[in-house]
Amino acid sequence: MKRSLKRAGFEQRFFETGDVRIRYLEGPDSGPALVLVHAQAMTCESYSRVAPDLSRDFHVFLPDVRGHGLSSWTPELYTWDSMSRDIELFLRQVVSEAAIVSGNSSGGTIAIWLAANAPDTVVAIAPEDPAILSVAPDRIQDNYVYQIFGLCVETLDRPEGRDLAAFFEKMVIPTEHGKSTMKLPKPLVWLLAAYLHWRDASDGEPLDIWWLPSEVRAFVKGLSMYDPSFSRAFYDGSAQVGFDHVETLSRVTCPMLLIHADWFRHPDLGLVGAMDDEDIRRARELVADFHYKHIHAGHVIHMQKPQQFVATIREFAQSVVAKNGSSSDV
Repeated sequence: MKRSLKRAGFEQRFFETGDVRIRYLEGPDSGPALVLVHAQAMTCESYSRVAPDLSRDFHVFLPDVRGHGLSSWTPELYTWDSMSRDIELFLRQVVSEAAIVSGNSSGGTIAIWLAANAPDTVVAIAPEDPAILSVAPDRIQDNYVYQIFGLCVETLDRPEGRDLAAFFEKMVIPTEHGKSTMKLPKPLVWLLAAYLHWRDASDGEPLDIWWLPSEVRAFVKGLSMYDPSFSRAFYDGSAQVGFDHVETLSRVTCPMLLIHADWFRHPDLGLVGAMDDEDIRRARELVADFHYKHIHAGHVIHMQKPQQFVATIREFAQSVVAKNGSSSDV
């Protein structure tokens, strides 16, 4: 566990749903429940820059989604329903009170699923650049993230084992709002490959490489603890079976704050970002109690702009409490 989380009083625990084992970190009971759900290929520790600060005002819970971190892998069962029901059971049996739920990317979609399908478990939701609408089955291939899923399948979901060095060597990164692309510098890739060869990533231990830039470090660690079958499920469409993006959004009745990161389009790679402005307009039409906040940052806002993220969550929570009063038991 990150030192910042330990210093803030977080403790690691595990929860058995009956189907999977969920690892989670729990902070001190300092107020209403706040559950933060990480993005795909990350872990709950991605919130280490914001969770200590938020734990002064909230009872913060950080679960690892199935297939991530120290939670169970279920290679044949990664769907919006399966991963969201895990968090629903977590809310009912561990958190035990209606919570504010925020999630980044796929974690944001889980928050939306909860509001639509288990409304008694949430007071409000604050999806952070959620994977909704733009990654629906009829649109996902026009999204940069679809190519990342394919690269995960090619380099990580292999019978001979994952090749993280190949993943980073082949990864194309769009820049300058779609005007160009880049790859990681070859010396960094070579250094990473040499380290992985020396370390032997097949030993099952997380790869926490201290000399990498902080966001790359978190991504590498997350990928080393990540079931690449999760990406395959989104690449082949099996993750989305039974999940209708528009219909789900239309059933959200609690207050929803959509925290939106920057986005742009690349002529070859498609939408770079979770949602474009038309998606925001559509979400605003579908959700009755809709609130919006744009933060000038990349997709993982809470890592890039932690102070703004914390301030946004606090302000939203205060408005929810002022309107609805305190949360009730689940």
